[in-house]
Amino acid sequence: MKTYQERREYVRSLYKTIDDTITQAIVSASVRTINPNELVKLLPLHIDNKGINVTSSTSKSSYPELEKQSTLEYDVALSFAGEDREYAEELANALSGKAKVFYDGFEKAKLWGEDLYVYLSELYAHRARYCVMFLSKHYAKKLWTNHERKAAQSRAFRENETYILPIRLDSTEIPGVPETVGYLNWHDESSEKIASYILQKLGKTD
Repeated sequence: MKTYQERREYVRSLYKTIDDTITQAIVSASVRTINPNELVKLLPLHIDNKGINVTSSTSKSSYPELEKQSTLEYDVALSFAGEDREYAEELANALSGKAKVFYDGFEKAKLWGEDLYVYLSELYAHRARYCVMFLSKHYAKKLWTNHERKAAQSRAFRENETYILPIRLDSTEIPGVPETVGYLNWHDESSEKIASYILQKLGKTD
């Protein structure tokens, strides 16, 4: 059996290990958002005399919403047909500086040389908190918008929560977007007002 002094020294060394591990993790993750759950996974805490394994007991996140948001590159991704670019650009400008927006006009350098079929599928399925769709007759016909829509719908289906935020430019029916889904009519709103609704969704209002 360990003496009191041995147990005390063991606990002190444990705290030093925790402190050193967290410091190393923070330094290595300095260029990105740090997920608290990732730090926990790094801690080599195996207390032999108690049979406690902190790493395994915390492998499932206690903060799923925090973990999800910390891994998302954008607050909102805009999906639109080229013919409707003026509307998307107006909304993107209204959100600029207030939220992280994916609008291709802002991302020319990043998109240059990428395989857009793969890149956009990944983006609309995994890398934004919300997808704003500009629904129109043009949106219904375009190959690229259908690709983006399917990626976004797979995300919405998988997570079973609000992800797609539709804005109607006309009354065209869009596959997979039921008429019962709440939407905004662009012609009844302003870009600034729609931007404010998005910020409310994101919890970014004062």
